[in-house]
Amino acid sequence: MADILRMAKMNEEEDNEAGPNLDAAHTNASLEQKRLLIVEDVAINRDILMALLADSGMDLDYAVDGQDAIDKFITNPNAYEIVLMDIQMPTVDGLEATRKIRAMDCLPYTHYCPYHQQFPRRYCGLPNRRHG
Repeated sequence: MADILRMAKMNEEEDNEAGPNLDAAHTNASLEQKRLLIVEDVAINRDILMALLADSGMDLDYAVDGQDAIDKFITNPNAYEIVLMDIQMPTVDGLEATRKIRAMDCLPYTHYCPYHQQFPRRYCGLPNRRHG
């Protein structure tokens, strides 16, 4: 989870000439008051993520599937700065939800959470290589 938060911070500071400061205190301070949307269809997974991020200082919200996430962005296009998106969900999967959200000119930092290690890496923009 710390890696996800660091990646979000790096994305935010990519134009900073000095480069991002990735120490934990700085990362937490810079994420305070950020709005994070967790998109996860399994309730226990949502609860775990919410508990893990409770002390982050971020304003947390969740959607129960991709369509719920899309609806939240339709209601308020600028509501979230970071999205943790499950990929395999009923109704609308995470990849399709992200495409539709970005088509609305909503471009929050999005991190995909694949269901399984063998999930095709090409969907996440990663090189296609075999897992050992």
